[in-house]
Amino acid sequence: MSSLTKCSGACPEHCDVAPNEFQLPPSPCPDLLVTNSVPSDYQTNEIHKVILDAKAEIFVLDDEIAGVRRALDRLELQRAKLEDFVKAHRGVVSTVRRLPSEILGEIFTHYLDASDSRAHSPEALSHLLGVCNQWRAITLASPPLWRHIFPDIWEELSREMQKTSLQLQRSAPAVLSIRLEAAKYQMNTVNIMDLLLTESRRWHSLFLDVHPSYHTHLATSRAQFPILEKLTLVLGDPSTEDTALFFRSLPALTDLHQENTTMVIPPD
Repeated sequence: MSSLTKCSGACPEHCDVAPNEFQLPPSPCPDLLVTNSVPSDYQTNEIHKVILDAKAEIFVLDDEIAGVRRALDRLELQRAKLEDFVKAHRGVVSTVRRLPSEILGEIFTHYLDASDSRAHSPEALSHLLGVCNQWRAITLASPPLWRHIFPDIWEELSREMQKTSLQLQRSAPAVLSIRLEAAKYQMNTVNIMDLLLTESRRWHSLFLDVHPSYHTHLATSRAQFPILEKLTLVLGDPSTEDTALFFRSLPALTDLHQENTTMVIPPD
């Protein structure tokens, strides 16, 4: 419709606009737009005509907009695919891929040491195992990654024993950091403790938040702790002579933290 065509240049008939700028059609009744006067029959017919013409132009614009949106969606999809392509190929030439396995293993160890202690559990280590075959092989062949052992005494015993045994195997010959928490005496914890005691010579750090009865078990186990340097002991009950006897079996102990304890030192 001629009234809705875009001006090709300066438009003295309507207004001074830049070329190709959209121009609304002239109103057949501009005075009626600002009053409540009733249009004549002729004006009513003219108004209906411009409404129909404008609606037809709206339909045309809607089609054009839909076409532009489809084109934009297509371009965005193409861009996303190219981004994935670049990312995949950039990874192939990344510096990390060229690092020796020993260096990657050290990076993994420092990363885990800087994070929460629970990050060293077998479940948490699975994110390293699942990245790629190379990272899995490095993780499995890096004993320091498996040296932090925190048994879950509430877990089903056979499952926890299997998990702890696997960590002991994978951590060898690295020194061990052990954390044991047990508010009361129960066989599950005793069984797990006995399993850990098979590698007592590798114990380097020990956190004990357990009932004093476990100290008796440690003191009478005849296990040796030649490199145990750090001990954190949390006691809700007074310590026993066996607690002190356990201390005496730690020749390398240099870092001791205790809470709520009254030591009973046995006679020499």
